[in-house]
Amino acid sequence: MEQRALALQKSRLEARLTKLLYAYLDDVVARPDFESQTARLKDQCARIEQQLERYESAPGMIPEIECLLRDPRQLYDRATENERRQLIELATEGRFVARRAVFVEPRRVLAGC
Repeated sequence: MEQRALALQKSRLEARLTKLLYAYLDDVVARPDFESQTARLKDQCARIEQQLERYESAPGMIPEIECLLRDPRQLYDRATENERRQLIELATEGRFVARRAVFVEPRRVLAGC
């Protein structure tokens, strides 16, 4: 999700928490329901906060990403089988098989790297 969408979702959850508190204080919501709903909403807020923190820490990850891109073999070696398949799909465009030989062409964007 985009950072703005996450922030909006978090503010909506916080508003729901406030409304829930007022409903509890006005005896509209019973204590067990209040506690379970509050815990659920706070858990959702915490998960969104973690996602927002990842966005904020992303600039610090750029050197690490650049390092991995400079050494694609290391990136490939660390990847799971499914991730390897995705890496090949992202890095190549003309993939074909002739008899037992597999031919791949790098994406034009990556060819100059």
